[in-house]
Amino acid sequence: MYVLLKSKIKASFIPLAISVVMGIIIWEIPNLFSKDWIYYIPAINLEIFNLNIIIIFGWTLLILIPFYIYKIVLNIK
Repeated sequence: MYVLLKSKIKASFIPLAISVVMGIIIWEIPNLFSKDWIYYIPAINLEIFNLNIIIIFGWTLLILIPFYIYKIVLNIK
């Protein structure tokens, strides 16, 4: 999703932001209703749409880390 958006949108931050939002919508919003995963992060209480901010940062890492590993391994410019 990130690579596709990055190829269509040349700005650097916008494809990442859209990918994070799409990942949250696809995976985390349904979880708010099913309660299959309950996140308990005692030190941080900041939430956006009932999602802890650490979960949102985690989605950012889940998108960027594999992309950059792929980029390094294949030596893509």
